[in-house]
Amino acid sequence: MTYITTPQKRIRKGVFLKCETCGREFYVYPAYLRKSAKRGANVRFCSMKCYDKTGDKNPFWGKKHNKESIVKVVGHPNRPRFKLGSDNPNFIRFGEEFGFEGTTDGWWKAKLLRDLGKCEDCDFNDIRILTIHHLDRNRKNNTRKNLMLLCWNCHALRHYKEKTGMYR
Repeated sequence: MTYITTPQKRIRKGVFLKCETCGREFYVYPAYLRKSAKRGANVRFCSMKCYDKTGDKNPFWGKKHNKESIVKVVGHPNRPRFKLGSDNPNFIRFGEEFGFEGTTDGWWKAKLLRDLGKCEDCDFNDIRILTIHHLDRNRKNNTRKNLMLLCWNCHALRHYKEKTGMYR
């Protein structure tokens, strides 16, 4: 037995808008309208290509800032000014090395592989089997003082001697 269904007319609740760049009419779903209203923005373009407005449709195309406008922007009182070195608030937060110190063991493993490139116990240098070892056994404590780059064998031996990890 086969059932034949008749197509029903769908009631659209969105709106049709006109693109500011190309003038094409496009449909906008209600959810997208709500989302943009929440951000305080208006839907004005039909696509990213029209949004970018490259070429002659961009009012600033081919122009450069003059010296007066640069001085005005740089000297504005609300412009954030960061100090250098230890006076910078990010220096305290991220550390001095590269201006950033990683917080994950993956970041530290990549850094230690670049800097050391070998096991800190046996000097084995095959980077495929090197792994990070936490000295205090706390995986969330990812500071350089707490981390060692070890091969799997030395890593397992450390846990075996101290009766930690899988050797409890």
